[in-house]
Amino acid sequence: MIKFADIVFKVSQALSKESLPCGSLTEDVSAAGTTLKVEAITFANGGDNFAIYIPIFASQTITGNIVTLLIFFILVAVKCFLGYKLVKNPLVAKVL
Repeated sequence: MIKFADIVFKVSQALSKESLPCGSLTEDVSAAGTTLKVEAITFANGGDNFAIYIPIFASQTITGNIVTLLIFFILVAVKCFLGYKLVKNPLVAKVL
């Protein structure tokens, strides 16, 4: 049985710079291949999230979905703000 992660790995190998003929593509395209590789791995690792969130959103009313998404976006904003404040901290800024 072939796992989804195996397929994603093989696709990412096909998109990698090493599998391309020498001098056939520019650095921009190889960067795009790296981006696709990261996206494929992220998608493969997030497969379990589909199994969790689809039933949650499918079983809620539209109002419940809106509340869930508002809370999610508010917490993402809080996380971004805290990350910004952490980076601007003088002790952390010295390291960066």
